[in-house]
Amino acid sequence: MTSMLTFQNLFVAGRYGDIVRAWDEQVRQLESDPEAAFIATAAHFRLGNFQRAQEICELIEGPYHDNPNYLSLYAAILRRQGLMERAQEIFL
Repeated sequence: MTSMLTFQNLFVAGRYGDIVRAWDEQVRQLESDPEAAFIATAAHFRLGNFQRAQEICELIEGPYHDNPNYLSLYAAILRRQGLMERAQEIFL
């Protein structure tokens, strides 16, 4: 299983595709590792996979509902998809 620390190192190195591949192979960690899910969301965002990033954001909203970094990323994802009203609801 890929750890959150590994995901962080890959993200810093700009290896977003590697994160996405590892995440897709290990989807089961979503419930057990929301931090890794958050990094996978950011990787999808960097790759322009906005719909998939939104899907993961919606799944991890519980642990991050008041995290400003999560809210900012989620709102940016929604804006990139033209969902301005929803983005405003999320971020404000």
